[in-house]
Amino acid sequence: MEEIPLLGGNVGTVVRVGDTVRRSTGPWTPAVHELLTHLEAVGFAYSPRVLGIDDQDREIFNYLDGETVGLSQPWPSWAWSDAALVQTAAIMREYHEAVSSFRPVGEQMWRFGSGSLARDEIVCHNDIAPYNIVWRDGRVIGIIDWDLAGPGTPSWDVAAAAWTFVPLHTTAHARELGAPVDGGRRFRLLCDTYGLDDRDRFLEVIGDRMDASIQGIESWAARGEAAFVQMITEGHVARMVADRAELASEWRGWSAALTDG
Repeated sequence: MEEIPLLGGNVGTVVRVGDTVRRSTGPWTPAVHELLTHLEAVGFAYSPRVLGIDDQDREIFNYLDGETVGLSQPWPSWAWSDAALVQTAAIMREYHEAVSSFRPVGEQMWRFGSGSLARDEIVCHNDIAPYNIVWRDGRVIGIIDWDLAGPGTPSWDVAAAAWTFVPLHTTAHARELGAPVDGGRRFRLLCDTYGLDDRDRFLEVIGDRMDASIQGIESWAARGEAAFVQMITEGHVARMVADRAELASEWRGWSAALTDG
């Protein structure tokens, strides 16, 4: 059958084959498949279903029929809608509740290394962002790209979502993506919809999340991983570093936005 490349991913090659999606595997694939199988078993409706491995050693998922951001800039208007933000925040909370009963025993191999779950941790998606949601008929129908999943606290996922949905970018980067200018309102809306209770250290968590992305990409690029080398070459890390500096410079304003009505 014809293979149609799916655009937008930075890590790994993804193609559509009929009603399925195929992507390259790695040492982390068994743990991710175990996670997705658990989510299907407990009735979480927004993750792809694992259908096996094909004869080219690629993992097979069902295809989620809808729109994604892809490579367009600015991003489509639906990606910045309140509906997309609110629905994603609610789905993220539903995911965290669904995954709370997933407690793999011992160390598992994840994309960024092996590890086991601490008592206060879950398996996070680790990249819940506008570019990883699927949109159809005015609603979010799925979250894709689970290959970066791994142990973390729930606030780690919320931090990634805040970074990209509010967004917590530099003014220039946000303008390129067509982002709204009412970031403070969107920041509160995301946290309120998710039901984030502990906000005193949340900006620190966001800063740590940004640092982890920067350091992770640089580390894998230093090992010669082509996808991560490309991310540096294309300026993704430079934009992340600028976002981190912007967060520090606007700390007081974002802190107030978390609590002001």
